[in-house]
Amino acid sequence: ASAFSFRLHFHKDWSIYNTDPTIGFNNAEYLFKNIGLKYKFLSAEKTCEFGKKISKKKLIQEITKSIDNNIPVMARNLTGHNSWGLIVGYQNNKSEFFCRTYHNKTVNYSIASQFPDLVLIFEEPLKINLTKEIFAHAILIAKQMLETDMYGEYYSGLKAFNYWQDKLIEDDKINVLPAAKLKKIINANRHTYIGLYKYRKLGAQFLKYILHLFPDSEEHLKKLSKLYNDESNILSESMHDIPHPNKISLPEDWNRRIRNKEMKSLIKGMKKEREILTILKSIPIIKKLTSAHA
Repeated sequence: ASAFSFRLHFHKDWSIYNTDPTIGFNNAEYLFKNIGLKYKFLSAEKTCEFGKKISKKKLIQEITKSIDNNIPVMARNLTGHNSWGLIVGYQNNKSEFFCRTYHNKTVNYSIASQFPDLVLIFEEPLKINLTKEIFAHAILIAKQMLETDMYGEYYSGLKAFNYWQDKLIEDDKINVLPAAKLKKIINANRHTYIGLYKYRKLGAQFLKYILHLFPDSEEHLKKLSKLYNDESNILSESMHDIPHPNKISLPEDWNRRIRNKEMKSLIKGMKKEREILTILKSIPIIKKLTSAHA
């Protein structure tokens, strides 16, 4: 319903935050406003690009107050992976948070290894009512993100695909990178690639889920679901060519031949996205929404 699974963002420079739903087009904020949730983004980091800045002491108070009210807190960078997770409890005089993130390897909750750089506090118990209209608007947002060139400092949609490919062939820059910078770039590249693969798979599943709600757009949605699934499968085939930052130390370990394999998958994926855009331009769901707001 947030349309996040249909998005691709790519920062003007390589960035681990390409897949952060609160940066660029803010899919998280879009969703929460649409479903009527009251919320606030808070941060104790002065350099954080988003959220109201408060002291660390006050932020801890906000987090623990929410937990005491039985409302979990969404938080970013709890384990050093720059991804989002949930804070569900605390201990040791509020100095440690129990959390659950994508990177947890155990069944039980873990202790956050880092203090979050950004948190999302819900100001009332969650009452979520996902309507047909919300799903329809998600399809419209998918089209807008695909057609829009930039959101802030992030390229979007087809422009992001092109820019990503351009960055992969910057031999003169990549070949002289120091080890630390190279590792950051490879990490951002892998993070973005794996994210694209996973989100397109989820997007295909979402479209199947809402098929029955839109009889006049059912055939369009079936085609879109297949295209997103095909794109995910294309990306999956080259997953072994996407290096892990811990396994690369020199630019020649990520040479042009290796990067070309990734580029071929991105080119094939972009071809699917162009087919997707053609369908999005003709799907009755979007035509009805745009005519209603004309």
